Amino acid sequence: MEAPRHTTLSDAQLDRLAALAAALTPLSAAAIIMGIDEAMLREAVADEDNPAHTAYHTAKELTMLDIRQTEIKLARAGSPLAMQLVGGYLNRMEADE
Repeated sequence: MEAPRHTTLSDAQLDRLAALAAALTPLSAAAIIMGIDEAMLREAVADEDNPAHTAYHTAKELTMLDIRQTEIKLARAGSPLAMQLVGGYLNRMEADE
């Protein structure tokens, strides 16, 4: 049986992709910045067995974690908008359980 084929990004490209994902950069823009084909990048990120998938999604989710933690602090301090956002996060969390 043939091993699965997937686009392989270099370690430097994976680091750059992670940095862009951490900055919440859309894939289309990341491809332009990195100078690589957008379709190839999308395919790599969509492939759960590809290191690009892990690099992109981990960096993005860590940024979202930081944002949520900041919003929780603001909600505790009485920010109405932060309270509303945190409520939405809680609803999504409970729906995902």
